[in-house]
Amino acid sequence: MAVADEEEEEGAGWIVSFADLMTLLFAAFVVLYGLKPEGIGDAVKVITATAAIRETFNETPDEIPEDRRSGPTLQGQAVFEFFKGDTTAKPIIKKKARTENVLNIINKDMKQIKRVIDLKLQDETKRSQKNEKDQQTSQGLSVHRETNGYVVRLVSSYFYEPGEYRVKRKDLAKLKDLGTVMRDHGRNIVIQGHSDNMPQKGKYSNWEISTLRATYILKYFVEELDFDPETVRASGYADTKPLVPNDTPAGRKLNRRVEIKVEYDE
Repeated sequence: MAVADEEEEEGAGWIVSFADLMTLLFAAFVVLYGLKPEGIGDAVKVITATAAIRETFNETPDEIPEDRRSGPTLQGQAVFEFFKGDTTAKPIIKKKARTENVLNIINKDMKQIKRVIDLKLQDETKRSQKNEKDQQTSQGLSVHRETNGYVVRLVSSYFYEPGEYRVKRKDLAKLKDLGTVMRDHGRNIVIQGHSDNMPQKGKYSNWEISTLRATYILKYFVEELDFDPETVRASGYADTKPLVPNDTPAGRKLNRRVEIKVEYDE
């Protein structure tokens, strides 16, 4: 009987957790019911309560824009002041949300980069209207949006000779114009070299050629364009981060690339 009683007690352990859950749910619904707005007085209570919740789970800005400073007031304090709160305690969860201002800056900087690319492509088209290969250069240089900024992608077959890590002399002007704009933006730059999964024909391995191509651009930015060395870093990934599968010549061509990433970390 003693053994049976012990097994029964152990089997009933879930009741404690279930009871805790039900208690929390009951408390949550009581709070929600209490926040039901019924008049101005209750609306102020809603504002105060929601502000406390937001302050706990979000990191609020230090300054509220003028056009956001509106709403009902209580004792001379506006709604945005409730949102900011007057406690010095650190939020439990730090949530770094993208501000509209940062997104606008990224879009503006991307437009400048795209303008540089478009101008270069227009110049090449004018110089060589009949050369089909030159007209396809647009495939070798592009800009793409990323979560924390944007990336300029250079397809290696357009900027490098096979097995070579130095940018072709005729393409250095493109690199200079792009680098100058990026330098003026004053952001951190990450240069990444990539290859396909085929062995290199030259004296360098995929790891070496991807790293050398990235570090060559880094050196060019620092020595020729006066980049701050603290804001630029480079690395090589060989074939470990393909854009597309390496099972076709077209796919391998896209994967042989250098990516110049511009970061907008707050």
